[in-house]
Amino acid sequence: MMEPKILVYEAAEILNTTVQSIHLRIKRENLEVNKNNNRVYFTHSTARKLFNINFPNRIYSFQLVKGGVGKTVISLNFAVRCALLGAKVALIELDQQANLTRTFNVDASSKPVMIDYVNENIDIEDLLVPIIDGLDFIPSRVDNALLDNHLMLGKHPLDRVFSKPLNQLKKKYDIIVIDCPPSIGASVTAAALASDSIVMPVNPSDYAIAGLDLTYKELSELSRKYERDVDMKIVFNKYDARTNLSFDTMSKIIKHDVYADKLVRAYIRSMQSIENAVSESKSVFDSFKKTHEREDFSVVTREILGV
Repeated sequence: MMEPKILVYEAAEILNTTVQSIHLRIKRENLEVNKNNNRVYFTHSTARKLFNINFPNRIYSFQLVKGGVGKTVISLNFAVRCALLGAKVALIELDQQANLTRTFNVDASSKPVMIDYVNENIDIEDLLVPIIDGLDFIPSRVDNALLDNHLMLGKHPLDRVFSKPLNQLKKKYDIIVIDCPPSIGASVTAAALASDSIVMPVNPSDYAIAGLDLTYKELSELSRKYERDVDMKIVFNKYDARTNLSFDTMSKIIKHDVYADKLVRAYIRSMQSIENAVSESKSVFDSFKKTHEREDFSVVTREILGV
C-alpha cells in the first residue's frame, strides 16, 4: 500500500525555517500530523494548509517516442510530490500497458478508462479513482490500445477531444498529469494538444537524442498546425556520473541550440531503489529516510512547477 509522506525537516527546508518553528506552527494551528517512532510527518491535507502554495493550475503530459526512459516512474513520483506539497492532483494513464494501474493496485477490468470516455457518454469525473490523500487517478487497461483507432475512425477533433474534459477537471484539480505511451499516435497527439506543459524524459542512451529529436519535431509540427504555444521541458533521468555515456548525453543536450533552454537543471540519478519502490507499489516518498531519490524528485518537481 502506498503511503507517501512529507517529513518535518522537508517542511522546514521548503518554508526556509527551522524544524522547531514547524512543530510550533503545527501545534498552534492544530494541524493533523502522524508519528512513527518520534518522527512527525503529514500528508496532502496538512501540507495544503501549511505551505499554502499558489499552484499554476496546469496540465503536464509526460511523453517521448522512445520507451524505457522512465515516463511512468517520473509521472508517478511527480504527481505524488505535487500532492504532498498541497496540490490537488489528477493522474491519468493512457498507456495500455497499465503499469501505473498495477502499481496502484487498481482493478480496471470493471472501471471505465479513457477509451470508454471517448466511446460512451461518460462524465470524465466518473473515471477517477481515489488513491491517496490529494491524488485521484484515471486507470488504464489493454482496451486503450484501440484508442488511437477509435479517435481517428470517429473523426474526433484531436485538439478538443481531451482538452474539453481536462479543462473541466482543471476546475477541481490544481495539477493534472498524463502518463503517455511511447508512441506518436492520435491519443498522444490529443494529450499534447490538451497540455500546458510537455515533459520529455531522456536517459543516457545512444538513442536518447534521436528519440528527443523525433518527439520535438512532432510537437513543433503540432504547435504550428494548431497554433498552440506548448511549453516543453526535458528531464534527464538515470544520470550516473561514473559513466561517459551519461556525461556525453547530458553534454549534447546542454550544447544543443534548442534543447539547452528546455532542460530542467535538476536531474534524477540512476538508483535501483527507485525501480524497487515502484515494484513494491510505493513511491520514493514512502520512506522515512532522507534519500537521494527523495531529494532528486523533490527538486525536479519544484523546478517543473516553478514554485
